[in-house]
Amino acid sequence: FFLQSLIIMKARITIIFVFFLLFSLVYSSPSQFVLPLALPQGSLIEGQTPTTNTIASIFLQSACSITTELLNNGTCSGFSDILPNTEIVLQSKYDFFSAPKCVSNTIEFFFEGNTHVIGYPVSGNSIASGIAASVYGISQVAFMSGSSILGDKNIYPYFSRTGPPSFEQALAIKGAVLKYSTMADSPVGWTDVAVISTINEFSTDFAESFLSIAAPEISIISYQQILENDLDIDVQLNEIKKSGARVIMGFIFGEWESFIKKAAEFGLVGDDFVWFVPASVTLVPFSEPSEESRGILG
Repeated sequence: FFLQSLIIMKARITIIFVFFLLFSLVYSSPSQFVLPLALPQGSLIEGQTPTTNTIASIFLQSACSITTELLNNGTCSGFSDILPNTEIVLQSKYDFFSAPKCVSNTIEFFFEGNTHVIGYPVSGNSIASGIAASVYGISQVAFMSGSSILGDKNIYPYFSRTGPPSFEQALAIKGAVLKYSTMADSPVGWTDVAVISTINEFSTDFAESFLSIAAPEISIISYQQILENDLDIDVQLNEIKKSGARVIMGFIFGEWESFIKKAAEFGLVGDDFVWFVPASVTLVPFSEPSEESRGILG
């Protein structure tokens, strides 16, 4: 069900992109329209061990492919006749989570005659490629990429995204914490919060955004950072345990399942704890049912 919901959601987003990109061509009704798509990865390489990030990227590719097929076949519910004379052709380029490769792909799209590209789910790659896009006049429409700096139109005049920036998500989380604190039998503990984040453009920005708006209602009693996909995190988890925090902001990008299992070993998971997480955790189906993740909010 979760996989189906993710595919449907991303498919609907892609429909919006297609409509937006073809709006200027409605009068010419081309027989074929190339839709450039920038993603980290579209399929597993032989012998590759799948990670959360690669699975998420492959799901995005699948959503776009499914939507394209539905539109081309005239079987997309509600959009059956939106492009009756036009075939959409996806042109995908993969950067394999490399920012320099993402920049190179963006420039290649331009020299292939494209002035607009969709995709760009990774903030770090969007930040790098967005500079090239501003130079070449390429419009970027991102699926995710929540880093706040991407909202600076002086630097990224042609960048847009379908989700809110990290700062606005941090405001929503703060509001949720304060709301739950008023609903609890006792507000004690709700506003004493620990934060742990992976070190990358997205999750570090998310954590710093939350830190900047937490006070005065919320006190940060522990702030820890870890390397992406690093499970040598005993020191950081022990610091959170010593802080006594029961509400924890887990701004994790990468292997959430392994991380939360490690947190459970330190007694930081259970009915007495509340974890808030970003969409990078909740939008990616787990490889197996995760008892430790039951009740996470994001």
